Amino acid sequence: MHKNKNFFWNDEQGGVALASVLVIYGFAVLIAFVFNTGHDIVRKNEAQNAADAIAYSSGVVLARTLNTVSALNHCVGELAAISVVLESLVGQDDDKDYAKPQKKDGGTYYTETERKYNEFIPSSDNVDDYVAPFPGIKELDKEITKIIVRLLKETPSERTAFAAIYDADMMLKYYTAQCMKIKNILYWLGKIVGNIPYIGQIVAAAAAGIAIGVTTILSFEIVTEHIMLIAFDKASPLIHSIKKTIREKVIPEISTYMEEYLKTDSDNPAGYHLHHVQELLKKEYHLRECAVSPSTSNLKLPLEQEPDAETIGKQSVPDSVWNGRDQKESQSIRILEGIIKTINKIVGKIKPLVKAASWLSSVFSNSNSPFEKFLNAINSLTEDLKKVDSKGVKDSPSRKNLENNKFNIDYEKQTQLVRATNPYVDHLRSGIRTWCMNPSGLFRMNNSNFSTFFTHWTYRYTLVESYKLHESGIKLLVLNDFDPEKKGYEPWTTDADYADELFTVIAAVRIKKRVIGIGDHLFKQPNENDDTAIAQAIVYPAGGRDMDAQQNNSNTQPNTGWDTLQWNMSPNITAPEWKSPPSEPGDLIDWIRLFTGTKIDPQSKASVKLNWQTKLTPITKTKLELLSAEEDYQNTESIKEAVEFLLKNNHHTVLNH
Repeated sequence: MHKNKNFFWNDEQGGVALASVLVIYGFAVLIAFVFNTGHDIVRKNEAQNAADAIAYSSGVVLARTLNTVSALNHCVGELAAISVVLESLVGQDDDKDYAKPQKKDGGTYYTETERKYNEFIPSSDNVDDYVAPFPGIKELDKEITKIIVRLLKETPSERTAFAAIYDADMMLKYYTAQCMKIKNILYWLGKIVGNIPYIGQIVAAAAAGIAIGVTTILSFEIVTEHIMLIAFDKASPLIHSIKKTIREKVIPEISTYMEEYLKTDSDNPAGYHLHHVQELLKKEYHLRECAVSPSTSNLKLPLEQEPDAETIGKQSVPDSVWNGRDQKESQSIRILEGIIKTINKIVGKIKPLVKAASWLSSVFSNSNSPFEKFLNAINSLTEDLKKVDSKGVKDSPSRKNLENNKFNIDYEKQTQLVRATNPYVDHLRSGIRTWCMNPSGLFRMNNSNFSTFFTHWTYRYTLVESYKLHESGIKLLVLNDFDPEKKGYEPWTTDADYADELFTVIAAVRIKKRVIGIGDHLFKQPNENDDTAIAQAIVYPAGGRDMDAQQNNSNTQPNTGWDTLQWNMSPNITAPEWKSPPSEPGDLIDWIRLFTGTKIDPQSKASVKLNWQTKLTPITKTKLELLSAEEDYQNTESIKEAVEFLLKNNHHTVLNH
């Protein structure tokens, strides 16, 4: 037995087996460690991916919402611009109430202003003194002149179009009166020199040639435009109807939908889509808990309606800021004005002789001499025709009605609605001005100075349309703390914590329960919330910001970038302010481009680029505090502990502003 004991202890067989057991156990522990570590890393990645996905996707929803709001703002601006253009053509609906029509024989109506202008034009039954002073063509010129006068003086029915159309037609009457007075001067000049042998007849023939040229201007240029303007007048009821539909039906419907984005409950379209996206992601990642700020039940987008204007002591009447005249005037008008200047120069030199001859003639005759009538015609040409200025007919019904549109001009011209409308107005009028002044175009309108009058009225009615829409409750959406005069310098542009509150979204998640691994009781984690992750995203305009370049340029809108209009900030593209000069005439109106967001005028002064985007950012203390205040946050114990741990310990991953 003793021998056996010694054998047992001295027996070296099976020693490797014992070592193998120890090695295998060690490998088992190592495998378990690696398995559990890998398992936890995968779980942590899953949790972080879930948090990133919810934060980023929520940011995408909010960015798309802001892009949608910008698109709706532009839609209202485009429709308002169309309304402005139509109103600039035919005036306001109630302009006719200021026209004071006076019924004439034969069913013809004249406004009080039109009657004054007609007085400068001779009657079609009394044109003997306004014809070419030369035998053979006198009777022909007389008949043509009668027809021209009848067309320009008679209005077949009561006028319904005012503003630019009315001003342009009065301008035609103004030029008609000038033409007739020129012909009157030429007629009496022919009478005076007609009896002088040789030289007198040559002068009379030259005067007759000029008179026929003036008749040509009247018949082929001025009368044609007058007929076009009367046609516009006939179409004005339809234009008024279209304008009324846009202002009273289409724009209010869009505005009503835009107001949904201001709500703080599930009725907010952004909240509905946000909730849908978050629920899909919760199912996709099998989340146990999830908290988001802002939550779908407490969503408040960084939007508000543009504020009301202070009107006390600041009411004024909108006027045009551009008093110039289009450069491409009609060649006929240039000829006409050249004739007037030439006559004035000649008359200035011979006027003393004519006065002396008129006195001698009166000594030997009791009747008015041709010399006196010649002088009267000259005085009438230079003194009587002063009823039109660069801004239009001074006492037109539209200008009288404009006196009732008094409001805070300084405020209105910088509102978001005017800033959304003015570039589209500039685009539309650029095409119309091209059509008006094209010397080779069909039915051009460059004799009546229609383009200039139309431009003036677009300036006035851009502000009037904005004021009336605001008065009816139509307001565009702007970013928080909007101030028209300080656009681009809102408080959140310098306060990072406030910007976090408005433009960031934070998501905290807890993924599914941990699957039991190998030897879980040996590898118990000290952090019971290891399956919790937090992520944050910011919503921002990717177009950038360039305020410094616009500080000294009052003709362009500020390139703040952070805006609900999102004008493209590419090189040489800036949106014009209301007070800026109009674009030079370019291509004809491209109605399709107007609604596609591409360039909206020939010089590419303004184009739209809806470019709100989102990206993940470091977690900020401000947003963690907002997350802890969310109502939905109260039911997420694990997330609550993780957030409080980060806030309490000021974890290094938290960005403190």
